Amino acid sequence: MIKKAVIIPLIVGGSLILFGGIVAAISVAAAGGFAALSTAEPYVSRVIDAPADLNINVEEQNNQIVIITSATATNVSITVQENNYETYTSTADGTDFTLVYQNNIPWMKHLFYIPLSLRTMTITVPASYVASLDISNTNGVIDADDISLAGKLTLETANGVISVNKVTATGNIDVRTTNSKIEVVDSTSAGNITAHSMNGYILLHGLNGADITGQTTNGKIVAQEIVAQNLKVVTTNGGVVTSDIDVDVKIHLETTNGGIVGNVKGPSSDYDVDSRTTNGSNNLSGYNSQTPTTDNKILYARCYNGDISITFK
Repeated sequence: MIKKAVIIPLIVGGSLILFGGIVAAISVAAAGGFAALSTAEPYVSRVIDAPADLNINVEEQNNQIVIITSATATNVSITVQENNYETYTSTADGTDFTLVYQNNIPWMKHLFYIPLSLRTMTITVPASYVASLDISNTNGVIDADDISLAGKLTLETANGVISVNKVTATGNIDVRTTNSKIEVVDSTSAGNITAHSMNGYILLHGLNGADITGQTTNGKIVAQEIVAQNLKVVTTNGGVVTSDIDVDVKIHLETTNGGIVGNVKGPSSDYDVDSRTTNGSNNLSGYNSQTPTTDNKILYARCYNGDISITFK
């Protein structure tokens, strides 16, 4: 058994060593900034080209991704930031080009591996790209701006904002994040447009598609200037706001703890109204029993612990 007379000096000695290390680190940081402590290497840009007729699949981590169009591009070009420890590998087959981020940071460097600059991946596609984009990220922003696809656009990240602006796709537009905001603006799909988040605000504005869906857990959803076969907006703890909604079949508006407000296009007589709220007022209640003049439009509104106030225009 180790005696107390031996244990106490060992504890004191270890504490002094730890304190000395902290003081030394602070001194180094004060002299040259935290970059002076970093074991990371500077990043170097590399451009990776892919054929314009292949689907692009990207698996990225902790990085911003920007997707843009070039009027003069003939191939897809992907600009990445690498060093000796963080690199990218690519594979291609008859239909797909896949790019994967590789993290080979040695364990002994992890403690003080502080990147000296931010990484941004830029994906540049031709003006009329004839394939699909499937982009997966971890804890990073994804921004797709002014692109045209003869295929699908699939964007997914965790804890990062997703912004889709002026995108045209013949396939589905599907965007998903975990705990952040989604904005899909001025975009068109010959298929469906879907925006899913958890604990984040969703904006759907100026969209044209078959089925358009916005769903989150704890956040507000705003749907404006929508043209679709069906619109479905569902949140748990947040409000629903609509403006200029024009559908052929069904509008589905639902929240648990929040209000539903706004307007839909067409007179009330166009709709078979099915509305209900638990603890709040409901201006649609008087339309629930009406016989619509058309049998192919439904307005479904469910609100728990909130008001429903929807007007027709």
